[in-house]
Amino acid sequence: MDRNRENYKKIFNLGPNELFDEEAKAKLYQSIRKQHRRRRYVRMTSYVSGLAASLILLFLFYQNNITQNSSQQLDIIHMAQHNQGAVQGARGELLLVSSTGQQERTMVNTLQGDSIDGILRLDEHVASHKASGMYATVYVPYGRRQAFVLPDKSTAWLNAGSYLTFKNDMSQGVREVYLNGEGYFDITHTGRPFVVRTAQTAINVLGTTFNVNSYEEDNNTIVELLTGSVALQSTKGLFEEIMMKPGERISFDRRQNKISINRKANGDDILWTKRQLVLQQLSIDDLARKLERIYNVRIHLDSQLRTLSVAYSGRLNIDVDIVTSLRSLYELNNYEITQIEKEVWIRKK
Repeated sequence: MDRNRENYKKIFNLGPNELFDEEAKAKLYQSIRKQHRRRRYVRMTSYVSGLAASLILLFLFYQNNITQNSSQQLDIIHMAQHNQGAVQGARGELLLVSSTGQQERTMVNTLQGDSIDGILRLDEHVASHKASGMYATVYVPYGRRQAFVLPDKSTAWLNAGSYLTFKNDMSQGVREVYLNGEGYFDITHTGRPFVVRTAQTAINVLGTTFNVNSYEEDNNTIVELLTGSVALQSTKGLFEEIMMKPGERISFDRRQNKISINRKANGDDILWTKRQLVLQQLSIDDLARKLERIYNVRIHLDSQLRTLSVAYSGRLNIDVDIVTSLRSLYELNNYEITQIEKEVWIRKK
């Protein structure tokens, strides 16, 4: 005990007769506890700050990855909409629209005269505009259909009234296109994914052949797979990813958010490339809209026709003129079909 008292005197520089009284002991104890709590608070604050900083960095990293992934999609969608707007009102011309990612320049050129076996090679037209951020859109007008070789050597057949937007340089990263319309694709296998985006879906492929029908003014997106495999996704989270197999046809009704799957499809959807139109329970309005694109005409329907609950099925030869094609529909035998230039009237006799 005497030894402890001597140690206290040395540590606190106390005189020979000085020693802690009870009040001094209490104050010293409170001071020590206060310092201890302060050190614990500093340590805890440092720990929490470090943890918070780590969480913030992790969140920023995650958000950056999401932003990078979504920005690539938004870029091509944004440029597709911009390029489509640049050719609104075009009449009967096959067009190529090129734009920079910043939309500093937009060039609209007519495509003609350089096809081989009826196929236009787009890399020849975008060779001088392959800088990063450059996009192009090909537009096929009503009354025409056209095959293209994309910059990655894949082939796309586009139906009447279709737009296809792609990055001019498809040699790096994900090969990505945006379709508004109908297209049949034969994808070259390069080991890098190929994505066909539409207004509400994305089709992911490596090397395969398939048909996509997704006009933005229509209600349905239809995908038919002929060879290979594709993953069909909803870009708006409306349905789970669907892995398609050859011979499957999926129809997604964008208005009703309804999916129907035909597992015994036989390739009818691509017969438009051979000048035949397959009708599958089409209403008269839907049929008229398809024929307007194919023949580049305006069809005027008798009001009584619109009231008929008729669904058209079968095959229609579209390698003939519009009047002959319409007259082949047995439901129209009691109607008179007349054409004046690009206007077609269907009236009851």
